[in-house]
Amino acid sequence: MSTGPAARWSGDEGLTTTGGDLASTIDWQTFPWHVETGEILALTTLKTRIFFVVPKRGAQNPAAVEALRAVLTSLNRTEPSTGSTSVT
Repeated sequence: MSTGPAARWSGDEGLTTTGGDLASTIDWQTFPWHVETGEILALTTLKTRIFFVVPKRGAQNPAAVEALRAVLTSLNRTEPSTGSTSVT
């Protein structure tokens, strides 16, 4: 039994969202920008202007957050208005 909608990331595969009996994986290329705060990573799509908020507290460990940040950084993902990858 599902506990509700959830998102997880998996290396180079992308962001996987789940809800009920359904799951969908969205390739990292779909997210041209990201914004990071102390508690979340927000990923933004270009065409649909949809964003996903990924709470860092949901990571299995700090290394998982570092791995996600590395994937996003390697793809030159930056927040569009400031050119920065982090927001305080």
